[in-house]
Amino acid sequence: MCWGRMAWMALWRCACLRGWILLPFRHMSSKTAKGASPSTMKKDDARTQVADALVERLLEARPAIEVAYERALGKLAIRFSLLHFFLERFGWVGWGVQEHIGKILTSNLPITHLVEKLRDSAETILSREDDQKELRSLLNRVEKVAQKRNELLHSIWLITDGQPVSCMSRKRGVLAHGDVPSVDDINEATLSIIRLIGEFLEFRDSALYKAPGLLCLGMTPVSAPVSTPHPIAADQ
Repeated sequence: MCWGRMAWMALWRCACLRGWILLPFRHMSSKTAKGASPSTMKKDDARTQVADALVERLLEARPAIEVAYERALGKLAIRFSLLHFFLERFGWVGWGVQEHIGKILTSNLPITHLVEKLRDSAETILSREDDQKELRSLLNRVEKVAQKRNELLHSIWLITDGQPVSCMSRKRGVLAHGDVPSVDDINEATLSIIRLIGEFLEFRDSALYKAPGLLCLGMTPVSAPVSTPHPIAADQ
């Protein structure tokens, strides 16, 4: 009896080593070979659920004022990025360059440098003098909102439940009490960006342009570029 059991165990080990027993399960093992085993995947899923639950608890436990500041600063960053997006594409069309070339030229270009280039090329891009003046005026406003955006987003905010909000501004130093921008102040800065986007798009679609690619051959006026949809109506 003992010898029989030992023989069966030896045969089983041989079968496992040669892969005979695993033949029906090769399809399943090929799927899990590249990643984790099913048991490990279950453990990872459980850990993820626990982590998500902890994050939700932490978010719920945060002071309401902290959440309000983060939302306001997030909206400010999103709307400013949209303004930057439209200015870039305005430059591409006005300079007569293809999109893939425009991306190379303006990649990682700060908006202040982009504004300088657009201001310097206003006479080259636009036919009418009134349009050139309006573009420069809009670009001056872009510089102002850019300064406000940088001051708000680059500050270090200190928010504790039950205590006045304070922040450290890189430009003005430590701010406290009445000097600290409120959530309403940040939202107002965002609204000013949204209004500026709307005015810029109206200008873009009504201005008279010089023909891209033919600027040195007579500068023939052309119609405005094709309008680009912009998702800002919901915030107005």
